[in-house]
Amino acid sequence: MAMRGVGRGWVTLSWVCLALVGGGAGIYFTYFFKGGSPYSFRETLPGMVSSFGADARVVQILVSSDNVAYEVITRDGRLHKRVYNLQSSRVVGGGTGNTRKVENVVRNPTASERRRARVTLGELAPGVVDALYHRVNFPNQGSSATLTGETWVLQSGARAFDQYEARYDGTRLLQTQSKSTVFESKPPSRTTAHTATHSKAITRSSITVTSGGDAESGAVLRQKLSRLLACVQGAQGDGSRITACQQRYAPRP
Repeated sequence: MAMRGVGRGWVTLSWVCLALVGGGAGIYFTYFFKGGSPYSFRETLPGMVSSFGADARVVQILVSSDNVAYEVITRDGRLHKRVYNLQSSRVVGGGTGNTRKVENVVRNPTASERRRARVTLGELAPGVVDALYHRVNFPNQGSSATLTGETWVLQSGARAFDQYEARYDGTRLLQTQSKSTVFESKPPSRTTAHTATHSKAITRSSITVTSGGDAESGAVLRQKLSRLLACVQGAQGDGSRITACQQRYAPRP
């Protein structure tokens, strides 16, 4: 009988400990993870269609880890800006509380915004952002997708140098920036190459003129040639300045 009493005591004690541990875990998660989770494009797009209609034209959509922001023009010609935001703040009793908020602003669109608004909400698939992240190996946390006009632009803090673009429906995905394009030396522009070639041509032409000219003395020719070359070098490839140097210092044939 004594042993049975001890056994029952251990069972009772075990249940009490389990209840305390479970309660402690509940308190822990309540303390540190109060509130909701961040909004997603997949979640918010149906709400936008319900509020503003499938025919609302998109000026811009910004999807980030913390919020989803829409700018759309509705049938009445007004621009509606709606932000699905997750705000963090300290709560009574300690810990951090996450509060989901939806902010709305209404105004008249600018001419530029009206021109950009070509895609409608009804043409967008709720899963397009997640699908694009998966295709370019971007994590949902720390990445962003921005739709302007008909083009999504994808960026990620985890891969800071990589940038991708795709059409609004997720097609025509291509990489527009990488580490190599950021750090590799770029070839000279066409304008710079043209002015440099023009400079060399003028220099050679000037030397040719002075070598055969006899209308001026040799000392004067050498002086003008020296000034011409110095002027051309100081022009630093500027075609108009090089022409001015030639007009001012070129020896008379």
